Amino acid sequence: MRNYIGLTVGPIIEVLQSAKKTRELWTGSYLFSFLMKIMVRNLMEKGYDFLSPVVDDKSIGQKHGVGLFHDRFIAMSELSQECIESDVNGAIDEAKEELTLVIVKIEPAQPERKKEVRAFLDQFLQISYIITLLSDECNIFIETNKFLDNAELQRSFIDSPASYENFTVSYKDKKPESVNPIAYLQARTNQSAFIRDAFGDKHGKGFPSLAEISGKDLNIVCNNDDEDKDPFPKGCKLKYKYAALIQADGDNIGTLVKAVGKDPEKAKEFSKKLFDFAAQVPKIAQKYGAQAVYAGGDDILSFAPVVYDGYTVFDYLDDLNNCFKAAFGNQAENISLSFGVAAIYHKYPLYEALEQARNNLFGSTQSAKNFTLRRQKPKNAIVFELSKHSGQCMRNIFLQSDSKVYEPFKALLKSELDEKTTIPHSLHHNLKRSEKVIAVLSEKSDFHQRLEQFFKNNFNEPEHEKNQVKEGLELARKLLAGYFDFYIGEKKSDKIFAEFFSALAIIKHLRGDR
Repeated sequence: MRNYIGLTVGPIIEVLQSAKKTRELWTGSYLFSFLMKIMVRNLMEKGYDFLSPVVDDKSIGQKHGVGLFHDRFIAMSELSQECIESDVNGAIDEAKEELTLVIVKIEPAQPERKKEVRAFLDQFLQISYIITLLSDECNIFIETNKFLDNAELQRSFIDSPASYENFTVSYKDKKPESVNPIAYLQARTNQSAFIRDAFGDKHGKGFPSLAEISGKDLNIVCNNDDEDKDPFPKGCKLKYKYAALIQADGDNIGTLVKAVGKDPEKAKEFSKKLFDFAAQVPKIAQKYGAQAVYAGGDDILSFAPVVYDGYTVFDYLDDLNNCFKAAFGNQAENISLSFGVAAIYHKYPLYEALEQARNNLFGSTQSAKNFTLRRQKPKNAIVFELSKHSGQCMRNIFLQSDSKVYEPFKALLKSELDEKTTIPHSLHHNLKRSEKVIAVLSEKSDFHQRLEQFFKNNFNEPEHEKNQVKEGLELARKLLAGYFDFYIGEKKSDKIFAEFFSALAIIKHLRGDR
């Protein structure tokens, strides 16, 4: 009789939320992928058949610079439950031992702390597994994940004096014994074996700081410990001081899971497509100056500069989405990614940005996964939130699958940041004054022609005839018309203008307008 094994590792959210610097966020994610990789490799060598993830020896050994192993695995075996328990416990022990060695070998090496570190990991890490028999009528993915959901609710709690609370302390100049081992590993990532394990010989000086990511186009150098300083040249444009923290999740993946989950071979084919896509994410990121933190199938966490090498962050999101769809071939008709994005100043608190990105993806009814339009939940959404250095926020929703708003916005953003066009300062005030007039025009069948004439009549000063201004006004008109088309039938002119003005404010702020 075939047994199915499911395993989950944590606590991921707690560790990620503790991060104050980019390297700490990356390490907090990578350590769980590292643990999972060790356990999967161990059980593969013993002949276990994995349904998720589906990898080979070559894939396990490759250096991607990012964690590719999800926080859960599902495998199957013909062995008895007693044998499986022994093998899984052995795999868990090996993974903890490997992580212990990574921590105690950080320079300066502390081999005498090995017993203490291992005891902490035994308490802190939440690793649970289940072994079950399933009938042929059961969906392997769905049923196993139900068991794992229940297992995660039965977590243990640590009682070590140097434990959880110390995640919030400052690590600089701290001795290894004064903070917990996970926090110490996060602080000393660049001196740890993790960097070489992830990046190989191309690890450079370690994981880049937020300023280095946002200012990659300028080759800014600023390590994580110097982030209180301003590394940007005097007069540097604002667009180089903003980075995006991106969280992505797949749309309609559950439908595929239902379709393939009863057949182990189809399930493995599905998992392989997810893993192969995830392995491409670091290569895609490199083109846009981005730095992936985690890529576990359809679950992605990444940093990216707002602008890099002629691209904007939205080009990066488009490429990720297109490559994700391509990974599923003829199954991709309803498959896509949705994104929660927090665009932040390079000194913005990282834990707040992480929460913003997560809320923009999964949070309220105005998040990417829960946004409704004409009583439907359209997929393939982007919720983009820009937080000024002052704390003021601007937030917009875009649908990659609907070009009415998304394409005009990208065109205007790129044109403004490339300084090919100029939005006149009078645009906002003029349109604000005429909101009710435009709302009435929008009810006419020839709205687009009427709006075009309205712009000609209201922006007819000599300065508006300059090529850059004229082209900027034309792109802004297309964006406003796109918003009315996007919300057609909803009669939400207040919402339309609010989102239009927010989009303009994002563009003008990144351009450098005060």
